[in-house]
Amino acid sequence: MASKKDQSIHDIKSMVEYIEQDGWEKVEEIEVKSQEEFEIEKTKIRDTEIIKLEHFYNRQEEKLTRTLKAESSRSKLRSKIGYLEAQKNIILEIINKARHTIEDCSNKESQRHRYKKIMEELLLRSALTMMESDIKVKVRKKDHSLLHSIIESTSNEFKRITGNKISMKIDDTHLPDSSAGGIILSNLHERVFIDNTLATRLEIVIGNMNSPFMPMFKHLLFDEEEEKKR
Repeated sequence: MASKKDQSIHDIKSMVEYIEQDGWEKVEEIEVKSQEEFEIEKTKIRDTEIIKLEHFYNRQEEKLTRTLKAESSRSKLRSKIGYLEAQKNIILEIINKARHTIEDCSNKESQRHRYKKIMEELLLRSALTMMESDIKVKVRKKDHSLLHSIIESTSNEFKRITGNKISMKIDDTHLPDSSAGGIILSNLHERVFIDNTLATRLEIVIGNMNSPFMPMFKHLLFDEEEEKKR
């Protein structure tokens, strides 16, 4: 009887040990599986957050790049506007100096010889442009004596160039004495006019920023390479 009892106790202990061992193995499996699932989930969360951060920083980088480009463009624009404004001021200063120069030329006695040559050139060119046999010449009242002194020589030069005679008459009306001088030519019927006053010629060439000659004038004033940079 005792041996059977001992055998039963031994069997029960063996069963308990087996159950305990199996339980621990199951627990260990569950822990390993849980750890694996935890690591997988942790990796997913980490990767998701990394992607979110990458997107965030990419957007921030793109935003910063756009901001820097915009600021660079604004800076270049401000620089160009400043350059063009300075360029415009230089041109306007030259135009004003040119106006004073032609006024001095036509009004100062020391410049009279120079003014006479200019008037001869203007009169001849105007006559050659109009190509009329009888013309009227309008000048300032104070330029009448100068005009008298050049009419004959200019008429002779006109005939030499064209082979035709020309009659030049001083107009009864005058240009304002306050003007810069020069001439206005017309035919006898006053249907055709050529304005070759000094103020008009200056206005045509560089008198305003929209003059067709302004690009050439700028090219002469400012370095071509600097223009390209701007």
